[in-house]
Amino acid sequence: MNHLMNWFCSDVQCRGKYPNYIKRYFKENNIEIKMEEGDEEILATGPVDFYTCSYYMSNCQTADKTKEGGKGTAIEQVLAHYKFSKEEAIAFGDGENDMDMLLSVGKGIAMGNAAEKVKEIAADICESVTDDGIYYYLKSQKLINE
Repeated sequence: MNHLMNWFCSDVQCRGKYPNYIKRYFKENNIEIKMEEGDEEILATGPVDFYTCSYYMSNCQTADKTKEGGKGTAIEQVLAHYKFSKEEAIAFGDGENDMDMLLSVGKGIAMGNAAEKVKEIAADICESVTDDGIYYYLKSQKLINE
C-alpha cells in the first residue's frame, strides 16, 4: 500500500490522469473524488514538464535487507518507474549523503557550497544553495525559461 501512495501524486502530475491502481484503491475504500465537468480534460492537457523533489539533510532507507537504501537507489527506482534512462536525469546535491544520487544520474551537479568530496565526483558545479544555484544552473542550460 505504501508504494501506491509514494507514486500516486507524481503519477497524476506526470501522466495527466488518475492511474487505475488508485481508482481501484479509492473504490475499495469508499473514497470518492468529486470531479467537475472538464476536470479530466484539464488534467490530461496539463501534465508537468518538470518534476522535482526537494529535501534537506535526508537519506532514503529500506527495510528490505536485499536492497540498499540511499538517494541513489531512490532515483534509480523513480527512473525505472517512469522509464527514463540515467542520461535523461540530473540531480543536485551538497552533502556526502548526496554522492550516490549524483552518480546515479546522467549529470550530477554539486552545489557551490558542497563538501569537497561531492565536488570531486560531480559532473559540474553550480552556485550555492543560498545564491539560487539550481535556478541559475537550469536557466544557463536552457532547461527553464523566464
